[in-house]
Amino acid sequence: MTTTSALTPTATATWRAYLVRCADGSLYAGVSTDVPARVAAHNAGQGARYTRARRPVALAWRSPPLTKVAAHRLEYRLKRLAVGDKRVLAAAPTPARRRLVRQLVNAVREKAVPAAAPTRAPKRAAQNSSD
Repeated sequence: MTTTSALTPTATATWRAYLVRCADGSLYAGVSTDVPARVAAHNAGQGARYTRARRPVALAWRSPPLTKVAAHRLEYRLKRLAVGDKRVLAAAPTPARRRLVRQLVNAVREKAVPAAAPTRAPKRAAQNSSD
């Protein structure tokens, strides 16, 4: 009999990227399979070092369910978003927010694993045209 911890994600777990608003007004991006538990961990001081000194935190936004790879790609993009765009995500739903979410999620879902670089055919020996 195999037992799994509630903290151990399974292969079929759905992942989400999220933004939390810290007590100082800053926004922190992360990724988790259980966002409410992760926010609770941040508030308990068990989360990222960045949020430990900025407690309490509150969930500002979370993505739709994604694969693990897509969620991590989205987190990477969120961390590099301009502050204004992060604030748009953290605000109430608006057409601008929906447009931004659609762009971000579509970008990470469409990005396929790059194919292996094509191998070059060996160079042909220089042909002598003295025939």
